[in-house]
Amino acid sequence: MSINYFVKKLIEIRKKAYSLPYRIILSFFGLVLFGILFPWFLIVISNAFIYKTLANIQNTAYLIKDIFLLTVDTLEVIFVIITIPVGLFLIGWSILLQFRIGKGSPAHIAPTQKLVTSGPYGMCRNPMQLGGMLYYLGLGTWFSSFGVGLMASFIMYILGRMYHKTIEEKELEKHFGAEYKKYKKEVPFLFPNLWKYFSNKKGKK
Repeated sequence: MSINYFVKKLIEIRKKAYSLPYRIILSFFGLVLFGILFPWFLIVISNAFIYKTLANIQNTAYLIKDIFLLTVDTLEVIFVIITIPVGLFLIGWSILLQFRIGKGSPAHIAPTQKLVTSGPYGMCRNPMQLGGMLYYLGLGTWFSSFGVGLMASFIMYILGRMYHKTIEEKELEKHFGAEYKKYKKEVPFLFPNLWKYFSNKKGKK
């Protein structure tokens, strides 16, 4: 089956309206899959290869420890305390807007009916993936090491980018047309330009 086939199917699915209980149930299963099972799988896979592929990160960690007179464990705790809550906050905020404004859910079988461009979607086009990457980064660091978290986050970035670029963006362009093309041109794919974002917010006041 070609990419165009999946794009066409997603367009057909997006035209339908879905009940709130249905969207909540799908979102719950999505959170279990991508919030627990998938990151755990990535952590296990990353942990199997990390000491060979990212050995230099451990050396860098020890260098930072010597400079700031902190242990690696302390640095990792600080890192986890920041990345996991921020990641979960971005994910939760994105889902809330998909329900309230988009009248849909994160699940592709009950997608948003309206294009969401406010909140975190005003900073980047894929805030859920950004939040997921931060969450995986913190989770991997917590259960194993910074290197494992970094690899898990990087794998998610690669898989997410492949999906967004090859399928989702094509479907959104066909469904929302000029509205999405304008949004795509103005808002970065994943990493926010915070200076530009807050400058625009300030200019609109």
